[in-house]
Amino acid sequence: DSSSWIELTLPNGILVRVRGPAEFKIGELYKVNKRIQSKIELVEGAVYLSSSKLANSSIQIRAGQLNVVSRHTKFTVYNVGEKNLVKVFEGEVEVMVGDRRFSLKGGQSFAPTLATPTPLKLEAWDKWNISLDAAIVDHVPPVLKIDFPPSFLITNKTSVVIKGNTEPNATVFVNGVKVDLDATGNFQHSVELREGLNLIVVESRDLAGNSTISRRIVNVDLQPPMLVVSYPPESLITKMPTLKVIAYTEPGAKAVVNGEQAFVSRNGKIEHAVKLSLGENTVKVEVTDSAGNTTVVEKTVILDVVPPRLEILSPERGLVTNKDSVDVVVLTESNAAVVIEGEPAEDLGGGKFHKVVYLNEGPNAIGIQAVDLAGNINSQFLAVTRDITPPAVTLTGLLAIDGAVTQSPELLVRGSTEPDVQIKVNGVEVDVSESGEFSTIYKLREGMNSITIEAIDAAGNKTVIKRRVLYVPQS
Repeated sequence: DSSSWIELTLPNGILVRVRGPAEFKIGELYKVNKRIQSKIELVEGAVYLSSSKLANSSIQIRAGQLNVVSRHTKFTVYNVGEKNLVKVFEGEVEVMVGDRRFSLKGGQSFAPTLATPTPLKLEAWDKWNISLDAAIVDHVPPVLKIDFPPSFLITNKTSVVIKGNTEPNATVFVNGVKVDLDATGNFQHSVELREGLNLIVVESRDLAGNSTISRRIVNVDLQPPMLVVSYPPESLITKMPTLKVIAYTEPGAKAVVNGEQAFVSRNGKIEHAVKLSLGENTVKVEVTDSAGNTTVVEKTVILDVVPPRLEILSPERGLVTNKDSVDVVVLTESNAAVVIEGEPAEDLGGGKFHKVVYLNEGPNAIGIQAVDLAGNINSQFLAVTRDITPPAVTLTGLLAIDGAVTQSPELLVRGSTEPDVQIKVNGVEVDVSESGEFSTIYKLREGMNSITIEAIDAAGNKTVIKRRVLYVPQS
């Protein structure tokens, strides 16, 4: 009955009294850290523990959802159905309810209500002078997991959907707005965003009032990224089949050049090689920032590998002159430039260029170059000879000397000179052979005749010989 006791003495000297109808199990003794420990599982009824030999040992009594560990103390444990009670006479015991741990001292009792979420009640036992009224509650905050967005998100969207998971019985607030949960604790909620930094606060609150707060920062960037294409310039004409594109953008942006991923350095520099086709090409540079904003720049590039035409208008090729300079005039493409003897020629318009070139005595090779916008070059050389030496002339016969006398009315003018030299006798041109020989008949007048022989070479140099011939007819 309730007044009778059954005393059990454990091998470690601990006295256990079982009062009234009770069902319990005594576990085996075991040694932990050189201390003797034993377990008693009270199925139903009451157990009274009294021992003075617990200084180096302990005993654990399990009663329902209570776990009581005693060290050198006296207490009673009741376990009847769903009701549990621990009363401490002296000393101190540790009580575990689930994963909650707290201590009871002499004069205190503990009667938890395990089936409801209300605070557990701890109060003084009988009329001891100890008065304690403390709430033992659930202090563990609920688990809150945010699947999206990450801790710091950059986007060009004006709204974001918050997705996450928490305890099914918790209440979730997103920026103060209550959010519905499904049976497994999943939730999602759309939040409107403004341009710039946005703070999103997600709170999960359990039935005991514990809360877990997670914060997310979303940066709304609606501005397209900066993009400057420094090379090529617009409408570039080049002769190189491979073009190196150079551009600058925001660090961290991604770049695509003509459909190919391009490398972006830490300072935002873009360098990428592009293959060109003959004729007109479009070079497209596209950059996208971390928010998803895009900027596109297109440049037109023309691949031209044909040298410009170059026509020498004057002087004629192979010119021989006695002048110290010639005016070189050429014709080329309207957008080309001309360099003559290493110096830019003057643009006369319409593709015409000219430059005065000073000559050296003897042969001169004048270098002429036409360069188009692509850098293609057409080079030619113009041969010009400067000759300032008069041609040599040798006269034979009567004209070998000045002042000859003849009785013949016809005078044979004969001599030799350099090839390609023009001979005139008193202004009348005389044929000259390829070897430079010439001869002609000149009609004399009675008396003294003046004969002038002129030799003019291709350069315009002139040699003049004057002779006097006395014609005395026969009597």
